[in-house]
Amino acid sequence: ASTLERHVTQASHCLATSDLATFQASVSRHIGSVQTQLISGGAQIRAQNRAKLRMIAKTLLFCGRQNIPLRGHREAATRNLDLTTMSTDSNPGNFLALLHLLASSGSSDLNRLFHGAHGSTYLSPDVQNDLIAVIGDLIREDIVAEVREARFFAISADEASDAANLEQLPLVVRFVDSSNTIREAFVGFLQCQDGVTGEALAQNILDYLQEIGLQAADMRGQGYDGAANMSGKHAGVAARIQQQYPKARYVHC
Repeated sequence: ASTLERHVTQASHCLATSDLATFQASVSRHIGSVQTQLISGGAQIRAQNRAKLRMIAKTLLFCGRQNIPLRGHREAATRNLDLTTMSTDSNPGNFLALLHLLASSGSSDLNRLFHGAHGSTYLSPDVQNDLIAVIGDLIREDIVAEVREARFFAISADEASDAANLEQLPLVVRFVDSSNTIREAFVGFLQCQDGVTGEALAQNILDYLQEIGLQAADMRGQGYDGAANMSGKHAGVAARIQQQYPKARYVHC
């Protein structure tokens, strides 16, 4: 008896007893092994993160469709934002304010978003830009798929400078969709890193069409303004593209 009493007080016995109690509790509550609990917990976290990203993506899409700018003056101070007393100086911008409005309307996923760990909110400008880029790629893929189904298309472009004084070329495709509706869709900004000569811009357009999966041989029209580098009879973009693809007729726009 004295041996058993000494054994009961030993650390090894106490640890074994604790492990047995934990095992019995997990079996009785159908919790499963530690590995099973870790897998289940990871799956729950992934589901919560996906729910957060889904709401963030929907908010970005809403702002994009409504032509609403995203950014504000004080994006960092968003955890305890009170929309009713918010001043101009504390305005976090439309994107974050809209998410706060949705959270205050009872979205548990968004409530966790604003009160969770600082490193997992997915609300930083960098993450916003990444999500916008992903959404843009998906939209472009859908547009290209419709153009390829229609097969023939025309393009329209006009060189412009952005706020940083960098030359860009917005490119629009025009096609007839499956419901026989004439459609125009923006497919991207082309960076004019090689200059804005007719030769450089023409090659830029052809390279970009190939990159997104459109065949320049199926191009049946080009529309540009009257600038010499775009519509010049011999060295403009229209002339250079038409030298390779004669069916891509130029129309002034």
